[in-house]
Amino acid sequence: MNHEIHETDSPHRCVHLSKTPSTSGRINISQPLKKSARVYAIDFQTLENLAYGFSNVWKQLRCGTALRAARATSVSNPWKKFMRKLHPLENIEWLDRLSAARGGLSDTLYAMYSGLTNGITTDPALMNVPVDDHLTHRGDGVFESLKCVDGQLYNADAHLARLKLSCAGIGMAPPCPSAELLEIICDTLRAGGKKTCLIRVLVSRGTGNMGIDPALCDGPVLYVVAYRLTQRIENGCLKPARVCVSAIPIKPRKLATIKACNYLTNVLMKLEAKERDVDFVISVDENGNLGEGATENIGILTADNELLLPTSEHVLAGTTARRALELAQTLVANGTLAAAETRDITPEQAVAAKEIFIFGTTTDCTPVIEWEGSPVGDGTPGPVAAKLLALLKNDMTPSSESLIKVF
Repeated sequence: MNHEIHETDSPHRCVHLSKTPSTSGRINISQPLKKSARVYAIDFQTLENLAYGFSNVWKQLRCGTALRAARATSVSNPWKKFMRKLHPLENIEWLDRLSAARGGLSDTLYAMYSGLTNGITTDPALMNVPVDDHLTHRGDGVFESLKCVDGQLYNADAHLARLKLSCAGIGMAPPCPSAELLEIICDTLRAGGKKTCLIRVLVSRGTGNMGIDPALCDGPVLYVVAYRLTQRIENGCLKPARVCVSAIPIKPRKLATIKACNYLTNVLMKLEAKERDVDFVISVDENGNLGEGATENIGILTADNELLLPTSEHVLAGTTARRALELAQTLVANGTLAAAETRDITPEQAVAAKEIFIFGTTTDCTPVIEWEGSPVGDGTPGPVAAKLLALLKNDMTPSSESLIKVF
């Protein structure tokens, strides 16, 4: 007895089975009975043979025959390169590998103090913060960046005062009195041996806790790093800047006024500046006023010769910007400026400004020659920018009260 399979031309491609007599063990394919249907006559023995063949193939797949055949034809395993066994390293081998991985950094990282050792190292391979430090895996800490100029520390009192405020802002005690911290900074600078460099002071919540609870940390812990000073120099002068308004949301007020180690927003602003092919981008607060750059402050000179900097409600009070504002009072006194103060600044005011400035530890007072793709003034550094920079440079000379002798 055969099974006759009717394959219809209906949209659903239904299959119908019916029994028809047969005198052959071969597959019999008849001519179409109708225009709309075809009939295939297949004897039952043939179906059993086909089923037996499929059964053998399935068994081969299950026992791995097909997989071995695939390997024999050089089909590579994409995970093979990761299939290696790691083993614990002895301390000496670990340090050797660290030195190899961190080689060439001696011209960038000069010295580091760690509160965990209460000592200083000049080996970049050993300049590490533990993985269980809340600073490492939670960004829980505060910091300051200071500048050493020709062997003298600049504006240290302002930086250390702000560091103390930042510690209080995140509910953390300072690691030590300011006088002791200043001694540690100077000792680290001397160990690094570079008279002109930057100093990063980091205060972490502490170690001993991979969770989120700060109360479980053993801290605070102090780290101080002396490292290379890099500035934007062109033809022996600070390179003029091109600036745009940032699309990155500004930090909430409480976070904006604390110099915390969580700088993701600032990093995104720096990436944005590179993508837009400008030097800096400036945030805008919820009221539509200018905020700050990734690590810089902004100021403008209005048509009425007023030097304006944004208020400190939504920005970190920059030490260089504040010092420039203090020094600019001499320009108010001699009539160069009508005023020098903080005030809300709109992007429209920046468009109409005679001059725009970028203030920072490494930028000092950098003139802005382009704002949002249009020239500022005549597109060249203005006279007030030059005067402000001269005041800051004079504030860094040996006779200045803003300097502390290190070397």
